[in-house]
Amino acid sequence: MSWICRILRTASVLLLLAALFLVPALVLSGGELLPEFTRLTPYARWWEVPLRTLIACALSWVWLWTEGTALQILLALLLWFCIGWALCLLLRLRKVKTSQL
Repeated sequence: MSWICRILRTASVLLLLAALFLVPALVLSGGELLPEFTRLTPYARWWEVPLRTLIACALSWVWLWTEGTALQILLALLLWFCIGWALCLLLRLRKVKTSQL
């Protein structure tokens, strides 16, 4: 496997792992708060917006199981399953058999 394919595969895996972390926040907000996450608010320090977003996403794991509806929990489980399936497909090792000519 070439080094470009390895870099792309690693980047895809990292992106899917990040998506696993963000699923509860997006399910609970219903996509309505997505513009709020991306809106740039003038804070004193540059790291406050990413930190607040990460804290909100981490707390949404608890909020999903305590305050989420059955439909939201089911949607989150479905998304986690789909992301897990994609990770399994990306991470499985393929053995290429070379045929002799």
